[in-house]
Amino acid sequence: MPDVGEATVRRESAALRERAAPRQGTAPPERPAPLQGTAPPERPAPLQGTAPPERPAPLQGTAPPEDTAPREDTARPEGAAPAVGATPQVGTAQRAQLSRRRIVGTAVELLEREGEAALSMRRIAAELGFGVMSLYNHVPNKAALLDAISEYVMADLQFAARPRADWRDQTRALVRAFREISRKYPRSVNVVITRQLSSPAGLQPLELALATAHAAGFDGVTAVRVMRSFVAYALGTVINEARLSQRLAGAAEDLDGYVARLDPAEFPNTLALAGTLMEYDPDADFEFGLDLLINAVTALPRTRPLPAAEPSGRAAERVSRRAGEPPSG
Repeated sequence: MPDVGEATVRRESAALRERAAPRQGTAPPERPAPLQGTAPPERPAPLQGTAPPERPAPLQGTAPPEDTAPREDTARPEGAAPAVGATPQVGTAQRAQLSRRRIVGTAVELLEREGEAALSMRRIAAELGFGVMSLYNHVPNKAALLDAISEYVMADLQFAARPRADWRDQTRALVRAFREISRKYPRSVNVVITRQLSSPAGLQPLELALATAHAAGFDGVTAVRVMRSFVAYALGTVINEARLSQRLAGAAEDLDGYVARLDPAEFPNTLALAGTLMEYDPDADFEFGLDLLINAVTALPRTRPLPAAEPSGRAAERVSRRAGEPPSG
């Protein structure tokens, strides 16, 4: 009897093991979800084809708002952030500001600062921040640029005499105005006197000078020579002013040494006037020389003045108007 019971227990144990064996290939009933093709109910968002609600931007096909600037094709390599998205518009605005007057004004500044040797279309383009080819849309070549510089300078001539003034007062005002232009644009004036003036701005002062000389009673040839003499005087005084100012500044520091080197027997007048020679008033010297020249011109023979050549004509009024004086009449 005991043997039968023991055998029965063994059979039941084996049967239990046999029944348990078929259950080995499948998942336990309590964990079916991991075997499903879909995510568990509690974590659906990570398995969806779209980004979670709280972070949609990183999964979109476009960059986040804060990352758009570096990805723009027009962004600059350095310091691009301030111009994000606006680089093409900024460039367009800058190019719209490029004009013939701006080019010529920059050329005059460069010429006065560094001299004519530094004047080139490429250098002007660099000063303006544009490509050199952009300038040729406004100024076709170097010769045209020099002509434009001449016109630019002459257009700045300020003439303040009244159009119906006496020809001597008119002449004084014109020569003074040209002297001021020469002092303001010392290097550019060299361009003015070498170019053929053809614009109204350049020709109006010339017309007024000739009309003034003609109204004073001089014939055509004499009028032209008088005009050239006054221009030469204005230019010469500016050149002499620069030369004397530089030389006297150095000599005044060593006046005693300068005097000591002179032989009294050979240079008695220089020694006597050494102190006066070291004093220099450019304006007083200019006015003194201008009076001498006008007095000399006044003594020249002349023909009867023509009414049509009176300096109260339209040229005088245009030049006077530029200086802020109302036209006569």
